[in-house]
Amino acid sequence: LTAIGSAGALLAMLLVFVGFQFAWLDFKAAFMLAGSGALVAAIAIFGFPNLKDGRVDSDAAQRDPIVLTRDYRYYYLLNLLDGARQQILFSFGLWVLVHHFGLGVPVISAVLIFTTTLSMLTGPRIGRLIDQHGERPVLAWVNVGYIISLTGYALVDNVVVACLCYIIYMFIAPLSNIGAATYLRKIAVPAEIAPSLAMGLTMQHMAAVVVPLATGYVLNFWGYEIPFLIAAGFASITILITRRLDPENQKSPRRLAVEAGRQPAAATTGS
Repeated sequence: LTAIGSAGALLAMLLVFVGFQFAWLDFKAAFMLAGSGALVAAIAIFGFPNLKDGRVDSDAAQRDPIVLTRDYRYYYLLNLLDGARQQILFSFGLWVLVHHFGLGVPVISAVLIFTTTLSMLTGPRIGRLIDQHGERPVLAWVNVGYIISLTGYALVDNVVVACLCYIIYMFIAPLSNIGAATYLRKIAVPAEIAPSLAMGLTMQHMAAVVVPLATGYVLNFWGYEIPFLIAAGFASITILITRRLDPENQKSPRRLAVEAGRQPAAATTGS
């Protein structure tokens, strides 16, 4: 599914690149195309069946809308810090490339095309890193990468370095969500995974409301460099959180009870 989404994004970026390069598109036409695509997708969603284990299930499962519990506190913190950090780059990353370095639509599209293509080609291998090495080391190194790219973005006034820092950041960014989600799946009971993921998304939305407003004020009065240094600070705090991750010993009591209930059943079946 991720590959399909990346392929769609790549096609859209190619369309924008070619359209603006040859003056076939302007901003109004591009946004009308994007809005039309969103409308078609919204209509298509109404036809989605309710599936369970790959089969159509007429009875939709009932679950709590969100779950907030101390057992999943590190997952919530990861999402809050990741949301704060990523909103700074999403809000001001391309803005700096356009307004500070003067890049136009074709060049920005080329940067995004390269980033998306790189992610598509290496995505499966990158995703397997968490399976091979675990969440703690992978997330720690990913945040080191964030610190390097965000600090470079802030302190090196060079358009090539800025583009490279943006590409590096966007290339490793998916690992944060993947790592946090796999950590949650290892410590939570199945019934609480979906509502806990919803709570994590809510944490990111909270950061999305507050952080851009605050850092936008800072950007206007003290320059664009400061928000990116603040984002690097969020990544530094995240490293401290990742060092405390230990899925095997941080399973919730409900998860332990479920696993304890499976063991006698497995022993009985084996005998």
